[in-house]
Amino acid sequence: MRQIHEDKLYKDLYSALDLNELELRLDEVVAPKDGEQIMPDDVKYSAQRRVKFSYLTKQFYDPEGVIEHQKFLDEDKKEKQRAHQKEEQDDKDDKGSQRDD
Repeated sequence: MRQIHEDKLYKDLYSALDLNELELRLDEVVAPKDGEQIMPDDVKYSAQRRVKFSYLTKQFYDPEGVIEHQKFLDEDKKEKQRAHQKEEQDDKDDKGSQRDD
């Protein structure tokens, strides 16, 4: 019973988001890069099928994606820490310049 509820919840909340993400990825694959020609329809269809298969099978098991996502999270965390340290330094500099006045 719990599984049925979770499946319904997924379909209600996340299914549309996943399909939208899939459409974006498919569009990225077939979009011509700078200086490239537009793909023929048969090549475009084949590329879209490969990406769709890869995306749908990696939704549930994607060890490479986990590593990539973790790297992204680590970089984001470092960037936020740098921004926070810069803000603290700017605040100290502002207080120091106010004392000098």
